[in-house]
Amino acid sequence: MTTLSAEVPAQSIRLRAHFAALLLIVSIAVIEKIYIENARIEPYMTFPQILHDTLRDNPRTLLWPMDVTQQGDIRWTTTGMVFFELLGSAVGYTPAFISICALLSGVAYICGWLAFRSQLFAICLALLMAFGTQFSYAYTNSSCAMYPLQITYLLVNLLAVHCLFARDGRAGAKIIFVVSLLLSAVCWETWLDYGAFLLVLCAFLFGWRKRHKLQSRNQNLFLVATITLTTMVVYLAIRIPAAKLFVQPGREAELLVTYPSPLVAIDDLCSNYITYLFTSLTNFLPPVLTSNSMHCYSAAELVGFQNGYDVPSTHFVPMHYLFMWRYAAGAVLALYLYLLFRVLRAAYQSARPSFVLYAAMLMLVGLGFGTHALIKFRPYNSVPILPYKCLISILGTTILIAFGLMQAHRRLTRRWFGVCITSVACCVLLASFTRPAWQRRMGECMGLYGKASVLQGSWATHGRK
Repeated sequence: MTTLSAEVPAQSIRLRAHFAALLLIVSIAVIEKIYIENARIEPYMTFPQILHDTLRDNPRTLLWPMDVTQQGDIRWTTTGMVFFELLGSAVGYTPAFISICALLSGVAYICGWLAFRSQLFAICLALLMAFGTQFSYAYTNSSCAMYPLQITYLLVNLLAVHCLFARDGRAGAKIIFVVSLLLSAVCWETWLDYGAFLLVLCAFLFGWRKRHKLQSRNQNLFLVATITLTTMVVYLAIRIPAAKLFVQPGREAELLVTYPSPLVAIDDLCSNYITYLFTSLTNFLPPVLTSNSMHCYSAAELVGFQNGYDVPSTHFVPMHYLFMWRYAAGAVLALYLYLLFRVLRAAYQSARPSFVLYAAMLMLVGLGFGTHALIKFRPYNSVPILPYKCLISILGTTILIAFGLMQAHRRLTRRWFGVCITSVACCVLLASFTRPAWQRRMGECMGLYGKASVLQGSWATHGRK
């Protein structure tokens, strides 16, 4: 009796600690969006009126693909744009966006704790979600404001997958997996990247378990692969007949297959892959690996620094500085491929689960933007300023950083772990303050406009009058 009575207060204390941490994280997420990002969300084009008319005339059609602009942009976004529009019309678009971002941070904390029973991992995951700038383009294009919802669905789905693969999850995990996968599927079509990741992960785990004679747990592998593949087939069967915009000449989403030459398509595919991989892996870094000169000076000033040399060719000067980031992108690609090779080799040689987890995270990073990589190169891809096109990969990067800090806490001395986590925290905070201004400046160079952070001043305007 004494032991049982002692356990009850201990559980109560742990529950209160989790509640306090969750409340603090949600509060930080709200403060970050209001005071650092200065969040402002406007209605998306004519979508409010379209939704209002649909609700009045035939609300059941909201469950299926619909034209969100009345210009042929057919999207299946019931749990994405439709839900966000209904929420925004009820409480305001900016409060709605801040609310779903706070929800994402809260869900990240809960999923992080349930996955590894590590408060450090849970807190790091939640704070990275709060301070990341991957959703900042929503201030320019408000159709992107629903993306925190999709990442929330996918986080829950990843938790269910983890329970099914690592713990032989019960019926509850299977139900959560199916529901969260369907919610993501009818949120936005980029869920197909996640579906492809799940299929690759299942194939990898099947080979890994066969290699280390662990086939007894393959039942859930077949379950996840079958449900994912079935969902993708049904989704595409419904979606493809209404997807003319992907092959319509001149549309932003025109696919590579419309090129008359495979050489151009291959060049675009390689360029897109490197661009989105770099965007994903540097999302939490200050923009020091990018076009610093173009960030601080105008094109005319950079040309002026040439002092009149070879005037007919000076239009190449701004291009040189604009594309400086590609040197770093090549190094990031090489580092990513090296780490992936090392992790896959370690997983082949050892049955330690940590190698499999690292491999899964790196695969999520490398496969999380496949649908956008298949779209023709567009001028705005000259600079890596659109993280919404690789959000699933950024989710992988976020989990990878949090998991790495958890492993560092277990293996490093207290002093070196303090140095490690302080460095990561400073880097993420500095990125949160500086990346919005850089994204805005680079967007101006490419004809796009965005909202900068409250600290846009100093570095963003240095050297420009």
